[in-house]
Amino acid sequence: MSSRAPIFFLALAVLAGCSRTPSPPPVPSPPADAIAKVGDEYIRAAEFEAALARRRAAPSDPKARRAVLDELIRFRAEVQEARRRGYDRDPEIVANHERALSGKVREAARAERKAMLEVKPEEIEAYYTANQAQFAVPVRVRLAQIFVEAPAAFTPEKRAERRAQIEEARARALAANLPPANGFGPVAAELSFDQASKYRGGDIGYLTEATAPPEWSPAVKAAAFALAEPGQVTEVLETPSGFLMLRLAERAGGGYRPGPQVQAEIRSRLAREKEKELEATLARASLYNAKVEVDEAKWKALPVPAPGATPSGPPPMPGG
Repeated sequence: MSSRAPIFFLALAVLAGCSRTPSPPPVPSPPADAIAKVGDEYIRAAEFEAALARRRAAPSDPKARRAVLDELIRFRAEVQEARRRGYDRDPEIVANHERALSGKVREAARAERKAMLEVKPEEIEAYYTANQAQFAVPVRVRLAQIFVEAPAAFTPEKRAERRAQIEEARARALAANLPPANGFGPVAAELSFDQASKYRGGDIGYLTEATAPPEWSPAVKAAAFALAEPGQVTEVLETPSGFLMLRLAERAGGGYRPGPQVQAEIRSRLAREKEKELEATLARASLYNAKVEVDEAKWKALPVPAPGATPSGPPPMPGG
C-alpha cells in the first residue's frame, strides 16, 4: 500500500467528523423551587412568596394565592412581549433603567457607609464652639425719640435756634423723670417734628442694629445702642436733616443661643455636609472605576445655544 494511504484515510475521518450533525445543547433542568414557566423563564417559589407579601394577600386563601400567581405570569409574559417588540432598547426606557441602576449604586453605598453619615454629640459641640458667632442673639432696643427739623439749607442762626429747642426739650424730659415705657411723654407731642411717633411719647418701637433707620449715621446708631439702662437719654445728636435725641425704654437680647436649643439645627447642618461629602466621595470612586476619557476637542466644538434661547424640544434622555 502506498505511503499516501494513511493520509487519505485520515482525511476521510476528518471530513466524516465535520459532516456529523452537532448534538443540541442539553436542556437545563428547571430550578428545584420553580412553580411555573413562562417561555424560557421560571417563576420561583421565593418570587411568589415575595409578591404575596407585597400585595398583603391572605396567604391561606387559595383564590388570593392563585390571583398573585396569575399576575406574576401575566407580568412575565408582558415583559417577554416587550422584549420581542424591542421596547427594552427604547432610549427612554434604557435611560430610566440606567437611572435606576445609578440610584441603586448610591443606595447601596449609603447603606455600606452609614457610619459616615452619623452625627456624633462631640461633633455638634465642636461645631457650636467653633461657630458661636452664628448663634449670637442681636441686641434689641425699644426707643423713643424727639426730632427737631433743621435741614442743611437753614442759616446757622436758624439751626442754632432749633438746637436750642431740642436742648430745652431734653432738659424738660430729664426733669419730668417719666417711667421709661412712657418715652418722652407730652414733651414729644409738643416739640417733636416726627408725626409718626410724637403722639406716642416718641416711641419708635423695637430696633436691632440691622433694622435701625437707614438715615441714621454710624454715630447716631452707636449712641442708640450704647444706652444700657431703661430711662437713659442720649445727648443731642446732629444729623444732616436736624437734631435728634433718644431715650431707652427697654433693652433685651445679646449673648448666644444656648447649645441645647441649637442642637437639632447643627445636627441637620452637619448631616447635609456629610451627605454632600459622601456624594462627592462616591462620585470620585465611580469615575475612577469607570476610567473616564473626554475628547476635549469634540466637546468644545459642540454648538452652544445663545443666552436665553429656549430649547426646541424636550431635553435628551441620559444614555439616549
